[in-house]
Amino acid sequence: MKHIITTFPLGTRKIVPPLGILMSPVLADAFNKLIPDSQSYILLNTLDSYQDRIDLAPNFVQALSTVSIDNPEQIWIDGENMSQLFTTIKKLEKIGIMKEESTLVKRCECGKVEMLNEVEPNPKARFYSTYGDNMVCKLCETPVIPLREDCLTITYPKTIVPPKVIPDFMQKEVETHIKHIQKNRFLVSRHNRDCPTYTAISGKKYGLDVDFWWQNCLDGLAYGSESMAIHIIGSNHVAWQISLTYALYYSLNPEKNNNVELILPSYIINPRNIENITKGEYQDISPEFNRALLLSSLSWKHKNSDWNQSLSNKIAIKKTHEDQDLIQKINEYNSFNLLKLITNRKNISLYLKGKLNDPLSEQVYNKII
Repeated sequence: MKHIITTFPLGTRKIVPPLGILMSPVLADAFNKLIPDSQSYILLNTLDSYQDRIDLAPNFVQALSTVSIDNPEQIWIDGENMSQLFTTIKKLEKIGIMKEESTLVKRCECGKVEMLNEVEPNPKARFYSTYGDNMVCKLCETPVIPLREDCLTITYPKTIVPPKVIPDFMQKEVETHIKHIQKNRFLVSRHNRDCPTYTAISGKKYGLDVDFWWQNCLDGLAYGSESMAIHIIGSNHVAWQISLTYALYYSLNPEKNNNVELILPSYIINPRNIENITKGEYQDISPEFNRALLLSSLSWKHKNSDWNQSLSNKIAIKKTHEDQDLIQKINEYNSFNLLKLITNRKNISLYLKGKLNDPLSEQVYNKII
């Protein structure tokens, strides 16, 4: 069976990407080297309804070399694959998952806040404030009011088989997201935002939410193969968005649900002593050290983890050149640990053949962790 190992679409929002966002590409690269017959993809999200971010994509690709990814196999950019995404979305409309309908929508004047009328106000919402049942946009400061209009909505299948999730403790959270997705209707068109345009079967044109475009990425990656496993890597902090992406893929490919796996590593929290390093100065440090720092800071037992303190201290005082042997040991250990995690089989030795001659001893493990 062929394996596709892909990152969740990563935002190109900064001239110098922070080190933490490179975790998913590093994991995709590591798994690709360890799993036979695999193809890795790094997905970049450049679509934005308020500013053009396509020019920042080369910066992200260049940053990959700072974590020892010098020749990434496949870079997929949403803005360069609109035809593929359009084809996938058209499939959703043809099978009735996406529908054109007249319905009540709540919206502010600028359009930053726009949702179906049945959606309950969220006191913790990012873009609007709540006052009882009333909402006010934080951007244009106008009330969010209901009105009837033609729009495009998504109603997912009533039965969605949840994907496999690594680590195990994230399985329940993803299943909860899937249940919510099954029970609700979602607005995907946007009225007065500068979004890419989709022409419905009726011939009417709609702006589609930029997130909805890239959330349809998986169908194109897996097109044309009946026997393929997909491993999607993204921080557990985006478990909701990844669940939506999976639900869209499942809606078009329900027979392939057993071959999808979500890999949701911990979110690494910055300690103050290396904040400048992880936000940009890491580019002056050896790629091997950056990669070792990322992999050795992972946790598969907790949602959040800290940067490896012993290594980050060495970065802070610029002593990376003294620890090349330690870096090699860390990378070897993490290769073994990642492989054990993803295969979850007794015959790990078969996969290790030719990849890692001697798993690290407990003594070395204690030293590097």
